[in-house]
Amino acid sequence: MRELVVAFLVCSFTLFSSTVMAQNTNARKLSYFGITAGGVYPMELDSDADPLDNISLPSVRLSDGYMFGIKFGHAPEKLSKTIAIAMEVEAFMITGTDISSERYYTDPISSNVKIDADISVIATMFNLLVKDPHGQFHPYGGLGLGWTWFEIGDATLTSGTSTNSLSDLRDDVFGYQILLGLGVDLTDTLSLDFGYRYFRTEPKIRFTDGPDHDVKMTYEADIFTVFLSFRF
Repeated sequence: MRELVVAFLVCSFTLFSSTVMAQNTNARKLSYFGITAGGVYPMELDSDADPLDNISLPSVRLSDGYMFGIKFGHAPEKLSKTIAIAMEVEAFMITGTDISSERYYTDPISSNVKIDADISVIATMFNLLVKDPHGQFHPYGGLGLGWTWFEIGDATLTSGTSTNSLSDLRDDVFGYQILLGLGVDLTDTLSLDFGYRYFRTEPKIRFTDGPDHDVKMTYEADIFTVFLSFRF
């Protein structure tokens, strides 16, 4: 999985480096690279089991977490006097949005069953942004599409004094995000962006501990980010 992310970033860097070398050296700096960090505030993790399995799984609350990543971007042309487009490729990781002692369901024979689990998400995205290119402040909005690697690790189910461990559960699946933000030029080459994004992916997890059954999950989060970029 991580090898795919590294290969994706190397190809992206090569693409954008070639674009910059082809530009006139006197042209305005249109490409950029930077690092992103932010806070992640997930919604409840919803689960829909395969109807043939005849089981019902409740939603569970997730802890607040954080994200960090890197991003390459290029703004090739202005659409008009007031609007420009930017294309970006990015890779980021979400961690810390875990399940901690959440009541999962009620066992009719024993007692409430609680779940603890670590959740991590790695995503690679292609973003298309529309922004105001003039002045020092640049409001923007856009959409990102890409691929995500979703993993539930160190999962345990506790019922009374009995604790059962589950094998690591993972899936790679399509994901998307909606982005809004404001970029601020600090110098001719440095910029700082303050952004918000809504992120969503729907992994399908196959449980194999006990009777096999498939569970489709919906992972959604509000993410507030800071992006420090260098233009070249």
